[in-house]
Amino acid sequence: MAKAKAFTKAAFLSAAGATIKPVRLHLPELDGDVFIKRHTLAEREEFNERVTTADKHDQNAIGVQLVTCDESGGLLFEPTDIDAIKGLPSNVTTEILYKYNVINGLVAPINEQVEDAKKNS
Repeated sequence: MAKAKAFTKAAFLSAAGATIKPVRLHLPELDGDVFIKRHTLAEREEFNERVTTADKHDQNAIGVQLVTCDESGGLLFEPTDIDAIKGLPSNVTTEILYKYNVINGLVAPINEQVEDAKKNS
């Protein structure tokens, strides 16, 4: 097994920065795709701040607003779109938030969760 290279600071920042690209999510219910943001640490902290300080009835809609983007990473929704987002089907918004959590390393993909549950039962 080959030993992994040790990064210099510049190489690490360059390599890590190159991984921050939106991920395509197909939404069969809507017969189309959106992109989900892969957040930087600063964006993740802003996300946490906005969601946790929001009214509990707006938290998921704000989450969707902050993570749904176009292919270049530009957000699809403005903060003024929260009420419109709240009118979207919950299975669609749940899929968006789940994908965000997976690509940002906050939860394991569902198939890994199922396998872990089987091992621990």
